[in-house]
Amino acid sequence: MNYRVILLATILFTSSYSFAGFSSYESFSSNGGVVAPIMLNEQGLFNLAVSVQFIREPYEKAPYESDEYHSLISRLSVEWQGIVIQNILDIPSIEPAGLSDLKKTIESAIDKLIKETKPKYGIKDSTEVVYTVDSFYLTEVARK
Repeated sequence: MNYRVILLATILFTSSYSFAGFSSYESFSSNGGVVAPIMLNEQGLFNLAVSVQFIREPYEKAPYESDEYHSLISRLSVEWQGIVIQNILDIPSIEPAGLSDLKKTIESAIDKLIKETKPKYGIKDSTEVVYTVDSFYLTEVARK
């Protein structure tokens, strides 16, 4: 399975259409978002832009002021990007109506990541980690 992902990523990165799309959104990516190519059935290649924000201090401050919690949030703030890209690249093509299901799949994968990562930092399962997918939109690929 890993070799398929690497092969697909290599093909996409060397494709002029994919490269044009990635280079058009450098500022979005530098602000903590990711952009990945996605094929919409009958409509062609698009870029899907996604960003996620984690709240660093929820309402009750007690468990959230620890160094462990801040380290957890710092790690999650990086690792979610790989999950999003993986979920997008795993789809060869998608109907536009399927984008909402893709968003739900991404949110479920982030929830799983949170659950699996909490014990590594000594964070209780009951400790809330609040996040939002605050950008999830398509853009056309810039053509050269």
